[in-house]
Amino acid sequence: MNKQELRDELHKKDDNLFLHAIGVFAVCLFAYIFLYSCDARLRTGKGPWSITFDTTTNDTPRIVVNQPNYGITNVTLLFPGESVSLTNGATNILFTNPKIELPFGKIRHHDLSYQPGVITILAFNHEIEFIRRGLFIDRSEIPWSDAKTISLAPTNQALPRHPERKRTKDLEQ
Repeated sequence: MNKQELRDELHKKDDNLFLHAIGVFAVCLFAYIFLYSCDARLRTGKGPWSITFDTTTNDTPRIVVNQPNYGITNVTLLFPGESVSLTNGATNILFTNPKIELPFGKIRHHDLSYQPGVITILAFNHEIEFIRRGLFIDRSEIPWSDAKTISLAPTNQALPRHPERKRTKDLEQ
């Protein structure tokens, strides 16, 4: 074999498009699996909000909030003057997925993309929002360091912030 034939033989092996495609596919698959596992760890690494719904001994509804990874423990929200019947007693809910039924109140907003995420609950006409940087009650921020036991009486309730809006003719098309 002369040099020209050897060079042609090597060049034929280098031009195999199928082997190149398999190599690129393998590298992309490995990168996707690695990056997906890193993202999944980032999404769930801090853990979800742990919120307990129960009543005190005199049947006052109570919410207890915990998020140990951020040092948020036993933050209690009391609703004096309100009443609720809990047939199952205290219910601890971990907010890991959006399809959750609450013992009292309703979920107004949730963003659980990266845990603990953001949870907004409407309970007894009070809007309560759990965010990593602080607790928002009726759109007023309370730092987690100042929030230990908070009483939300009916006398200091805010008006509902989202009344039903009337549809106009131009929007009904």
